[in-house]
Amino acid sequence: MVSTDFSSILAGIQLAVDAILFILILFLYRKIGAFDQTKLANTLKALEKGQKLCRDLEKNIEEKARLVKEISGLIETPATNPVDAPPHDPGSHGNRAKELAVRLWKEGMSIERISRETGLQPGEIELLTGLSKCSHEDPAH
Repeated sequence: MVSTDFSSILAGIQLAVDAILFILILFLYRKIGAFDQTKLANTLKALEKGQKLCRDLEKNIEEKARLVKEISGLIETPATNPVDAPPHDPGSHGNRAKELAVRLWKEGMSIERISRETGLQPGEIELLTGLSKCSHEDPAH
């Protein structure tokens, strides 16, 4: 009889301890945040985004370093002396621009637009078109 009372008391104590542990686990579970999967996923996404930003930043820094090296190389190379440069032939580009201006004028383009297209001054284009008219007129006039 004593042993039954003693086993009942032990069972009651065990039940009470189990209940207290259960309540303690529930309390800690709520207090900690219950291993919230969305918080964990958001944290992982933030870490991945941070890693990507670090990789992009590293690429940008490498590109900037390459550009600085390239520019430094250009700065350190000696400039060519204008005296040593071959003489500029203004007629080669100028003649092509003048021929283009006359052709565009014959096609009906305005003098202002021809000026923008060829880089020639409007007065120069008017002179060229006037000369072109004279050269194509009948010599008897």
